[in-house]
Amino acid sequence: MSVDFITYDDAGRIHAFGTLSVPDALVDQNVAAQARDGLAAMLGSGHPDTDYVRDGAILPRPPLPATADKAEVVADGTDAVAISGLPAGTIVTLDGQSATAEGGTMDITTTLPGRHQVFVSCWPYRDLTLEITAHAPA
Repeated sequence: MSVDFITYDDAGRIHAFGTLSVPDALVDQNVAAQARDGLAAMLGSGHPDTDYVRDGAILPRPPLPATADKAEVVADGTDAVAISGLPAGTIVTLDGQSATAEGGTMDITTTLPGRHQVFVSCWPYRDLTLEITAHAPA
């Protein structure tokens, strides 16, 4: 018999997934053997990028409810993109610099012209990548 399994942590983050080919009588024992290093294991299919575990069920990670008010700014350190809908604890990263949002809205500025990717992450939401174009000041 082939069965899918995952391992996950206390927050519900899936760390590994795979398939075991074992006799029916040994399924539970072999799945339990996958639990180690503080992780739990369970039967089921899931992927770390798209799923998580809550209350013993594998669920899709919800979309991050964040939105940007615009995609272009002047690279003057003042003109800002406002990212709203950020849950408390959201980590926002631009050009290798990260900041943690207290919730609500965060303004993003840059002095570097060009295209920039803003990475937005908050567990258990799916990560979000926004692209911002910064134009040189006139």
